[in-house]
Amino acid sequence: MKHSTTTRPAVIDPTWIKWRRHLVGLISLGLLAAAGAIWWRGAATSDLQFAQGVCVKCGITLFMLWLALPQLEKTRLWTAIPVAMLVVVAVLRPQLLPVLLRALIAIAPLLLAGWLLWKLAGKPRAK
Repeated sequence: MKHSTTTRPAVIDPTWIKWRRHLVGLISLGLLAAAGAIWWRGAATSDLQFAQGVCVKCGITLFMLWLALPQLEKTRLWTAIPVAMLVVVAVLRPQLLPVLLRALIAIAPLLLAGWLLWKLAGKPRAK
């Protein structure tokens, strides 16, 4: 089987995105409602304050994902994976974000050059 050098990576399936978007939106609303209920009741203990903070952070993050999901129809998989990794690091270890942002700024020109070269490789050459 011969592989073409000009094929592009697979695009995320739009039908998968449409039904998952509703699920992400409902989970986001549920988490934000839980945070609101904890706030309304009055978070007297540190455990409840922790749970409220987790619900707010996860609810807002899922809400932002819900807003971004229609754009993922056009996103290539090779770009979605590093973004997902960055979100995971931001949630688990927020103190690493300044280091990662500096690394991203340092790597950005290389990514831009690679993207431009990839775009030029797909176009027919003028004779």
